[in-house]
Amino acid sequence: MSFQQSIYKKKRRYVRDKGRVAPTIEENPDFAYFLGVIVGDASIYDGRISLTAKDREFRDKFAEIGRNIVAKEPQCYEHRSKGKSYTEIRFYSPTFVRQLQLWLGLNEATLGNILGARTHNPNPRAFTKIFDFIQLSRKNDKAFIAGFYDSEGTLYYQKCKLIVESDGAYAHYLGMIEIYNSNRELLECIQALLSSFFKIESSLRLKHPKGFVQFSAQKILTEYSKDHWHLRIRKQASVKEFAHSIHSSIPRKNLKLETSFQN
Repeated sequence: MSFQQSIYKKKRRYVRDKGRVAPTIEENPDFAYFLGVIVGDASIYDGRISLTAKDREFRDKFAEIGRNIVAKEPQCYEHRSKGKSYTEIRFYSPTFVRQLQLWLGLNEATLGNILGARTHNPNPRAFTKIFDFIQLSRKNDKAFIAGFYDSEGTLYYQKCKLIVESDGAYAHYLGMIEIYNSNRELLECIQALLSSFFKIESSLRLKHPKGFVQFSAQKILTEYSKDHWHLRIRKQASVKEFAHSIHSSIPRKNLKLETSFQN
């Protein structure tokens, strides 16, 4: 299956280009989700598309969709780092990677870093191509954000107030969504999509500047080599809308999201 066959629907629309009729990409939520994961946490190098993650459900989802998009069986590798085990899902398809490179208008040196997250030099052509595609359909919007959330997002609970009743005092917690990335422009685009199409309010802030040093609970030292930005969805109406309109493709993560605003 070619790259175009894997992302084009049978029903196509056409645009005129100097006398030629060229097909444009139609609605394809699976490709949008796959692209959201690649932009978020996956990597591309030497004809490979690779995702390393601890969450088994996330890996299985990426492998399932990738199997249809890339038309290849995924390879699985086990890694261990700093006392933790990780599993890598890898697709090897130089042909698909080459076609993706041509579609995005990127050269081989920048393909592995599609939106310039590591170089802080966002590629405007790739930005335009990706966001033109995902805005073709509301399903594309939802799937792209879901893929990006599955790879870069989390939901956590924050104590908002103390409730005192006759039988004791209880802390009331609210669920909040946080999506993080070093690419500020990418998060600004996600923020604009959430606001424009789903009426979801969010805030964007610099969580850790470049050079920030942090110790984890396991006393592992982390020094940030680049700025670390966080997009936060805090209002409960927006969290509820995210759960209903976008949600996660991972059952366990989606269940946690669905029940967060009910606590």
